[in-house]
Amino acid sequence: MVESILQLFLSEQQAQSALSNPFIEFIFMVLFVTFTLAFVAHFILYSKLRRIRSFLQTSNSLDIDPLNRFKREFDEKKATRIGEGRDFRSKEVFQLACCKHTRN
Repeated sequence: MVESILQLFLSEQQAQSALSNPFIEFIFMVLFVTFTLAFVAHFILYSKLRRIRSFLQTSNSLDIDPLNRFKREFDEKKATRIGEGRDFRSKEVFQLACCKHTRN
């Protein structure tokens, strides 16, 4: 298999001499398998992102599960910070909290 792939780029003699060492043949095998896995992973990610893009363009809405989950987590963290008195909405409040923290 590796030899036939190498013969696409090299002559038959060059491919056979390159693969005469089993370690070099193993390296080529790992490279080809890694390339194939990377290609498949990129294709899967591309198809998923294409579906998300299509949904966003057709619905003109950001109402999808991952964004809803991120917003829910953000709101929960924001609520716990406000409950703790750590609402850093402005730079001055943040600076005052930092100065107060360093004084203690």
